[in-house]
Formats: sequence, C-alpha cells, structure tokens
Amino acid sequence: MTFRDRTYRRLNWEGLIQLSSPTLPSSLRQDLEMRILVGESISAPQIRRARGPLRSSSPKRRPANQTAMRVAA
Repeated sequence: MTFRDRTYRRLNWEGLIQLSSPTLPSSLRQDLEMRILVGESISAPQIRRARGPLRSSSPKRRPANQTAMRVAA
C-alpha cells in the first residue's frame, strides 16, 4: 500500500476534496497527511480552517460607458 493510499483511506469524501484542493499549500498538505498517517483524526472543516480564508477572485468590471478593446487578427 502506498503513502497516498494509506492517507486517503482515512478520510471521507469531503476531506479528500479539501486535501486535494489546489488552494491548499503543498507544505500544509504534507503536514496534514503526516498527521493523518500517525492516526490523528482530521476532518474537512479542520482542513478548511488550516487553509484559511480564500481570496476573492471576482473579475473586474468595466464601467458601462467604456467600450471593449478590439484586437486585430
């Protein structure tokens, strides 16, 4: 059984999603995986709290009176 198999067998589906999220820094993911392997019970809400709040990535809107730029092909 591989390292990843042992880690992922100890989490529920939501926990797996949170642990595999690209928003989770790899150093934090490795720390959580090690804690799971030594038998600590880690849940999805704990993973979200450890990750911290996500930054808003909403696109910036142009003012209504500004026309879109056109690029020649």
